[in-house]
Amino acid sequence: MTARRRRRRREEGFLLLETLVAVVLMSLLMMVLPGGIVVSRRMVEKSLSTVSAGLVAEAVLAGELAPETLQFGTRSGIVDGYEWMAQVRPRAGLVPSRRDEGERQAQRQADWTPYDVTVEVRAPDGTTIAVDTLRIGSARQ
Repeated sequence: MTARRRRRRREEGFLLLETLVAVVLMSLLMMVLPGGIVVSRRMVEKSLSTVSAGLVAEAVLAGELAPETLQFGTRSGIVDGYEWMAQVRPRAGLVPSRRDEGERQAQRQADWTPYDVTVEVRAPDGTTIAVDTLRIGSARQ
């Protein structure tokens, strides 16, 4: 066999060593790939749980803690399997005190009060989120 012919044969196909290296690399890749899929699936499920808990918190704020029903204290409940607990506290410092107001304004009573509202939602899988917000409700209770 001439050198020219050997070179041409090598260019036409793969050597056995190259084929073995390719098979080993593919088998390593096939060992790592399923683990990555499992991890990504868990992250997607956790994200779904967190987003659903956020939607429950928004629903509680819109329904249970509407401005007309807002009262100081703690409330709790369950919505679609998600446990929630809300704390409503008065917010100090946003409404001027009677001494700071003029005499004329002191005679009229403010018809709104700011409240600090914290809603904690726990998903069935244990994921917990907390939403803190400032709400304005009726001062007459």
